Amino acid sequence: MYTKLLIHLLFFLMLCTTVASASYSSSIKLVFAYEDKQNYPFYLDSKKINWEKPGVSIELLKKLESELPVRLEFKRQPWKRCKYNLKNGAVDGIFNASFSTERMKIGVYPMINGSVDISRRITTLSYYLYKFHTSSVIWDDKIKSIRNMGSPICAPLGYSIVKNLKKWGIPVVEKNHVSDCFRILSFNNGKISGVATLEFDGDLYLTKNDDKIHGIKKVMPPLVSKPYYLMLSHQFVSQHPELAEQIWDTVKKLRKAWLEPLLKKY
Repeated sequence: MYTKLLIHLLFFLMLCTTVASASYSSSIKLVFAYEDKQNYPFYLDSKKINWEKPGVSIELLKKLESELPVRLEFKRQPWKRCKYNLKNGAVDGIFNASFSTERMKIGVYPMINGSVDISRRITTLSYYLYKFHTSSVIWDDKIKSIRNMGSPICAPLGYSIVKNLKKWGIPVVEKNHVSDCFRILSFNNGKISGVATLEFDGDLYLTKNDDKIHGIKKVMPPLVSKPYYLMLSHQFVSQHPELAEQIWDTVKKLRKAWLEPLLKKY
């Protein structure tokens, strides 16, 4: 009796293992790349992912595995390499990517009726101007102009705000890290008139360095607010068009359910 019971139990365990293995093997592995610089709270300044607190975007996208037959691998790379690898199909997706028509050459955004589908974004982020508190620099949102400048605005290398500033006729100098920009601004020596960067990055840097850097303030309103997306490679979308749409649809679902709770966590 016990022998038969043991045989049935072993058979049941083997069956469960087989089903699980078959399910795992039938899922598609996706490689998503994201920037190797911190974009708090969406991804943190860590070379290895700490799964207890990996960042909002990582946690949000990781939940795709419980919704769709996919397995995710995340890679950190310089942003320019992320875009290059998306173009040549070395990675299946990149995030957080703002929309530009130029980038449609390297990858695919969620679209609807020929336009980018903002409802299937990951999140919306704002860029702000930071200046020394005694500076007379003024951001005029109505005409998209920064007045009373005596020197360029500093911005992180490769960030989309650089194109906005240049489009508005505002001179820009790019540095590798936002910390480089703030260090230059803190000297108040006139080399730059201000720093343009993402709100989370700017606020976090100033908070963490309030004992070293004084007299810098955030200028209202934001320079620009932009939705940010998961871009998929042309190669992946061509091979798996239905799954690509399911991924973006699920991102929308996950954002509505999880974005606010995850932001509160961080």
